[in-house]
Amino acid sequence: MVTALVTSWALHGFDLVLAAEVDGFRGGHVPTWLTTIASWRLPAPLAGVLCQYLHNQAGHRAFLLGQVSVSGWWYYFPCVFVFKSTPSELLLGGVMVLGGLTTCWRGLSEWNRGAAVASLFWRDRDVTRWVWWLALLLYLALIGNARVQIGQRYLLVLYPLIVMLGIDELARWGRCRSLRCGLAMTVLLGLQIWNGLSIGPHYLAYFAPWVGGPGAGSQLLGDSNLDWGQDLPALRAKLAEKGFQKVALSYFGTADPAAYGVRARAVNQLSVTELLGCDCLAVSVNHLSGLYPLEGPLRVLPDLVPVSRAGFSILLFDLRRRDLRDRLEALRSIPVRRAAVGP
Repeated sequence: MVTALVTSWALHGFDLVLAAEVDGFRGGHVPTWLTTIASWRLPAPLAGVLCQYLHNQAGHRAFLLGQVSVSGWWYYFPCVFVFKSTPSELLLGGVMVLGGLTTCWRGLSEWNRGAAVASLFWRDRDVTRWVWWLALLLYLALIGNARVQIGQRYLLVLYPLIVMLGIDELARWGRCRSLRCGLAMTVLLGLQIWNGLSIGPHYLAYFAPWVGGPGAGSQLLGDSNLDWGQDLPALRAKLAEKGFQKVALSYFGTADPAAYGVRARAVNQLSVTELLGCDCLAVSVNHLSGLYPLEGPLRVLPDLVPVSRAGFSILLFDLRRRDLRDRLEALRSIPVRRAAVGP
C-alpha cells in the first residue's frame, strides 16, 4: 500500500495540497475532527481521497424512479445493477450468489457436526476464490454506505469479480458435466456479444430489455446512467438530417459543442424572443427528467413529444410548432433563468 501511495504521489509530481483548499472542505457536512487538519498539507493522492470522502458526506443530487434525493436510497445500487446489467451478467451474478450460499450452507452443516471452522472454508485450498469473495464483500459494504449515487460507474469494479466468481461456480458445477458447462458458457458469451452489438454505439445508455431498454432510461435513472453529454456527434448528424439551421441548446456536459461541429446557442443566454427565432430546441434528457428543477423555457416541454432525438440523451423539439410557440409566448413576461448544468 505504501508503494502504491508513493507511486501515485510521484505521478502527481509529489504535489502537496492544503487540506482547507480541498473541494467540499467547508460546510455543515464536514466532521469537527477534520477542521483540526485544515492547515495540513497533504500528498495529492490523500487529498483526492479526502475530496471523495467529503463529497460522500455532503451527498449528491440523484434521480431514481421519479424521485430526487441528495442523501440517496439504500436500494439505489441494487436497482442500477438490475436495470443496467446484461442478461449474462445477471445470470452469472445469480450463479455466484447460489454458489456462495451453497458453500456457506455446507460449511454450517459440517460445523454443526463438529468440524473445525478453519477447515470449512480452506479445505479446497482455493485461496484466490476467497480473495475474490473478500474483495466483493468489502466493496459492497463500502458502496452500501455511499451517498453519491450518480451512476453505474460506481459498480464497474464489481463486474469482473462477479464474472470470475460466476464462471468459477459454473466450472465447479460442470466438473462432471463438461459439455453442459461449455454450452452454458457459450450461451452466456453469445448473449453478451449480442447485447453489445444491439446497443452500439450507445453503450452508456444501455438499459436491460425487461425495464424498457434505453428509451425508458430517463424514467428510471439519471446522470451518467444515461446522459453524460456523449451525444454531440449524434446531434450534429441529426440536425443535418432534419435540416435545422438555427439551434438553441440546453446541454448537460462540459464539452464545447462547437468542437463537435454543433452550431448552437445556449438556451440560458437567449431571451424568449431570440429563442422563438430558432427553429430547433435541443435538450439533454437530464434537464427534463426531474433530476434538476425545470427553469425558463424548459418548463413548457415535459408533456410535449420531441420531433426526434440524438442518440438516447438529447431530445429535439421543433420550434416552428404552433403549440410550442404559444407556450413560449406566454413566458415573455417571465425572466429567463439560468438552467441547471452538469455533470
